[in-house]
Amino acid sequence: MTDTEPADTTRTGDTGAARRDSRPGTRTRLPLGFWPLWGATGLSNLGDSVAFVAAGLLALTLTGDERLLSVVTATTFGAWIVLALPVGIVVDRLDRQRLMVTANLVRVLACGAIALLAVGDELSIWSLLALLAVIGSAEVVFDSTGQAIVPMLVPGNQLARANGLVFAAELIAGTIIGLALGAVLFDIGDGVPFAINALAYAVAAAMMLTVRFRYVPPVDLTVQPSGSMRSSIVWLWRNDLLRLIAGLTALAGLCYMLSVGIIVKFAIVELGLSNIEFGILIAINAIGAAAGGLAGATVIEALGNRWALVVSYAVVALGMISIGAVGPVWVIAAAYACIGFFLMVWNVATLTIRQEQITPEQFGRVNGVFRWITGVTNVVGIVAGGFIAYATSLPMPFIVGGVAMLVFGIVAAVPLRVALDRVA
Repeated sequence: MTDTEPADTTRTGDTGAARRDSRPGTRTRLPLGFWPLWGATGLSNLGDSVAFVAAGLLALTLTGDERLLSVVTATTFGAWIVLALPVGIVVDRLDRQRLMVTANLVRVLACGAIALLAVGDELSIWSLLALLAVIGSAEVVFDSTGQAIVPMLVPGNQLARANGLVFAAELIAGTIIGLALGAVLFDIGDGVPFAINALAYAVAAAMMLTVRFRYVPPVDLTVQPSGSMRSSIVWLWRNDLLRLIAGLTALAGLCYMLSVGIIVKFAIVELGLSNIEFGILIAINAIGAAAGGLAGATVIEALGNRWALVVSYAVVALGMISIGAVGPVWVIAAAYACIGFFLMVWNVATLTIRQEQITPEQFGRVNGVFRWITGVTNVVGIVAGGFIAYATSLPMPFIVGGVAMLVFGIVAAVPLRVALDRVA
């Protein structure tokens, strides 16, 4: 920690408990209070993924306007860009357990409304967009609060393991299962996916009510939101380690997202894959990411934070370059698995460092800055990748992103070591 924290941050004797022992090696059992959060996160991400697929399919039955169809997809990204910062303030000012429960109850009502309107043939594209905006906003609240709650449940020496399990649950439920389930449920009926979602969100809300905390930060409603956020941004900027990690995370997102917007056309046109084979390729990436979540704490324990971060950055960069080289499909599949694995190791390591370094009283605000920065760079990367592919070739976004990420990683390796040594 630096000694430049915001003046409004109030320390208690327990605020440092989650940071005293940051070694991820312990194999003791995680606290019982963690598991309801883990289950609620998995169920909620399953609902998010089902809604994402079903919303696109449902929108296609309501309009053929490509502009409106793109807005349907953009609502999720838009919610993070618009709400990440103000939600960070809310997370630090209100009861976090109630926030997560309320967010899911809001999603229950919104999904239920879509299901009823779809069954009654009363749904328009505009009402769908409005309800999806509500669901996306509630997702921002739930996910942001969830990351702030983990240090309230888990000791510092188990944070990496707990974060890895949460990320793995998100990937398995939200990607491997949820995407397929959304399409299957939509085939049964237009409103079925959203009715199932409403049930999933309700069960997740009930699970969150059973959580018992080891530490609860004080609620201070006297904090002024604008000043609070400004002071948190200044604090983040003055913390050498977190400033560097924020920059590297933003650059990684920018570089990786260059390829995301064109991956479908790259796979089908450049690689000659069928639709099913493309789905398998995406599933391989998701499986690699889930494995990275499960093994993240072990990798960090074996390599240490510095080398876990450096190796993750390098492997992702080299993986993107190898995909851009358009080699055999099995090489590309292996590269995607490695990218998924080490992106998740990066996420586990950086989130754990943030939870260790940021006091619970201001975690929502500082983490909100992180989420906002990555949200913006993700969108910029997607758009820029499309322009690069249009001006050059489909493989070029992979090569540009990989080379740039490799250069960033090499340049940042020494400053990262220095910054980590200062907080060791």
